[in-house]
Amino acid sequence: MTINNYVIKSGKWIKENKIFFFLCLLIIVTQLILLDKYPTVLIDEPWYANTLYNVAYHQEIKNTLFGGGGGDVVFFYTLLGAIWTKIVGFSFFKLRLLSVFLECVALFLFLKCLNKLTQQITKQSVYYTLLAGCIFIVNNNFFIIFRRIRPEGLSLICLLVALYSYMKWIDKPNENRVLLITGAMIMIGVMSHPNILVYGIVIGFFIIWDQIKQRHVSSIIYYSLGCLGTFLLFMGLYSLFSDQTYISLFFDKRVIQRADGGIANLLNNILRFPMFYSMGIKRLYSLIFEISVLVIPLFWFKKDKKLKRLSLIAITGLLLSLTMLNPFFRVHFCYTVLITCLLYLSILAMIPKKIMFNITLACGIVYFANNIVGDIYILYQNRNNESLSSLKEKIEATIKTDLKYRVVMGPPQFWFLSPDYYILTRKADENPDIKPDIIIKAPIFFSDQSPTTGQTNKGLYIPPMAEEPSRIVYEKATQLGYKKHEVETSGYGIIYMLEKTAKRK
Repeated sequence: MTINNYVIKSGKWIKENKIFFFLCLLIIVTQLILLDKYPTVLIDEPWYANTLYNVAYHQEIKNTLFGGGGGDVVFFYTLLGAIWTKIVGFSFFKLRLLSVFLECVALFLFLKCLNKLTQQITKQSVYYTLLAGCIFIVNNNFFIIFRRIRPEGLSLICLLVALYSYMKWIDKPNENRVLLITGAMIMIGVMSHPNILVYGIVIGFFIIWDQIKQRHVSSIIYYSLGCLGTFLLFMGLYSLFSDQTYISLFFDKRVIQRADGGIANLLNNILRFPMFYSMGIKRLYSLIFEISVLVIPLFWFKKDKKLKRLSLIAITGLLLSLTMLNPFFRVHFCYTVLITCLLYLSILAMIPKKIMFNITLACGIVYFANNIVGDIYILYQNRNNESLSSLKEKIEATIKTDLKYRVVMGPPQFWFLSPDYYILTRKADENPDIKPDIIIKAPIFFSDQSPTTGQTNKGLYIPPMAEEPSRIVYEKATQLGYKKHEVETSGYGIIYMLEKTAKRK
């Protein structure tokens, strides 16, 4: 292909996808609003950022902040983040910007799945594409997920590709090779965040189910090869960046302790999650809508195998997640919501009767309004939050020195202030002789308050006894004559600091 032909084809593709690029612009505009201020730093963000920082600058898959469990076992997001860091640089804001970029990729795949579900009916409608894109963009779950330094956004992308290739196989069951992609993307998703494994199991089950009826085994072999081959590839990559044995690390207690559920766990999650997710009645309509849409294809679209199968995947995956994950957080529901949105928009495109179309459209508009009001409300509530860069400037102005080369001890959320010289307060238990230059204490991190919703739930957001080492360190430093400082902030409350007056030897 000549350069001229390539330019012509590229221009044609851009013209055909102009609505998508408009929606990407909408994503960027909406997500850049308070991107470094809301939510305030989540405890998992430095957890993952620390590992990708070590990959980018020390060529080692290792978590030196907590010691492990954050992007060092399932590390595809870590590798992607390290590549991003090498291109654009490292900062809290730039890493959150990666999530915004991933949302644009997810939207493209979301629209591709819709076209596959509706047999290209929707591709011709500008208004439908705009509606689909806007429902995806303003969804409260995705709005939060794609502005955090966490791998769920990447795992959603993997699920979308897996579902797309799986639907291609449903259309053409003899093309088993496409299941190599399905299996590979599920495993890449697992290597981003293990929660997606539930959906890999469910998809594998339905492939086996179809093969039993047809008395063939070739399809499940292709799917398994996709999973196994990708897993072996990741093991090879891991050996390049670490001297640990991957299998022993994967089955470490820290990795598998979250999957200790059962029937009792299922019942507990069913009782707890609806009120927690809906925030009382604020998002109750959204929850009812998201669950109701899942069952519609089982009764009114029985002959559409793709819709029916997608519905069963979502329902079975949700029940398995509620059974296996302890606790079942709001973010774990995002896979269900993703499939709900695909199903709703597909149903809307295929309803033949005008009156049913109008009713379905009205329900979706109310859902859209509920989500956009939620986004606006939460941004308004957090409009005055300090950015992390602003907070660092305040601290440096107070102690009259640059934090860059000072040994700082504090809660994990403030690791971004001094990545190369930061120590967790709890590590004072391991080494009582630690004498950092600056000690930071932020009581808000021990308040059981969610950084995303402001909800409080005892013991859910912080580990037990998280405050105790902080108090011990703080009192010991006071006895050693550290100078006291206080910094008032918006979003992080009052920050208490102790500064070592003598220079480090």
